[in-house]
This record gives sequence, structure tokens and C-alpha cells, in this order.
Amino acid sequence: MFHELFGKQPIIVSLDIDSHIEQTIAQLYQSGLQAIELLKSNRVLLAKLKQKFPNIKIGLGNILNVTELTAAYEDGFDFMSSPGFYAPLVQTANIYQISYLPGICNMSDAINALSLQIHHARPCPGNLELCNLLNKYTPQIKLYPMDVAWGEIEQLLDLPSVAAVGLSNPDQLQIIQITESIQV
Repeated sequence: MFHELFGKQPIIVSLDIDSHIEQTIAQLYQSGLQAIELLKSNRVLLAKLKQKFPNIKIGLGNILNVTELTAAYEDGFDFMSSPGFYAPLVQTANIYQISYLPGICNMSDAINALSLQIHHARPCPGNLELCNLLNKYTPQIKLYPMDVAWGEIEQLLDLPSVAAVGLSNPDQLQIIQITESIQV
């Protein structure tokens, strides 16, 4: 499911909504990114972005409850994620076959995720220490750590369990570096 969304994309960029959102998405799309995540949005903005960027997958982050999850699904977001683990979100996503990445903050969350047949998750915090631990003890979970430190990206991507890393609101220099790393 997530391989179809992200392909071999090494970075999932999460963006706050601002007056430059369309320009930023255009730059990221031109760099080769297939998917981006908005940290807040609504149906009108999503429709506008999908019309302007029909080939990009658009996700919604920071989902905190079932109402937000189902609303995002009904609005047409391609995937959703949350910063923490909440079993009712996972269960709802499983029932409706929603592309959902739960946050996992520790080994207990990872074990709970596995018990609910979740094999893709977003470590939060997305630091090297947590990802090393999860890689070692729960290698069957593909990791998409969120809000990673720029300096840890390469080390995280070297871990076999890490499928892609999450970077929030990259600046212009980081966008250029993302472009160079994807096109290599």
C-alpha cells in the first residue's frame, strides 16, 4: 500500500499551510517527490491542490481522533498520519482500508501496532536512537520517522527498516538538496 504511495521516495515532506504552499509543492514535485503531507488542510484547498498537481499524492498529518481520520478520508486525502498511537484510529483505518501511518513513540507502541496488523508506522520522535531500537526489535515494521533532524537523514536511511524519512517545512537550501539527492 505505502510502496505505491511513496515508491522509492526517500523523503516525505510535511508542510504547514502558508501563502507559498503551491510554489513549494511545485518545487518539490519538480524535484521528483511523489507525495507530500500537509499538516493542516481542508476540502477546498485539497481540491485546488489535486487539480493543480494531479500526479502527486497528498496526505494529511497530525490526525488525533477518528472523526478527523474519517473526514480526511472522505475529503480525498491519499494517506493520513498521526504523531502518536491510538488503537481506535488503527482499527478504523483497518476497517475502511485507509492508508494510515500511526505514530509510535516506543517499543510498547510498536508491539501494539503489530498486534493490530500494522506494518508501517511513523516513529515520533523520528530520532536515530528510537529508529535503531525499532529496527533491531521490530524489523517487520517499515518506518517513516517524522520530523527528523537534517543531519540524521543519511544514517536513518541506512537502517533496513526505514523506508523514508519525514522532514517538516524545509527551507530553500534543503529543497535544493532534496532535489539533488532524489535526482542522483
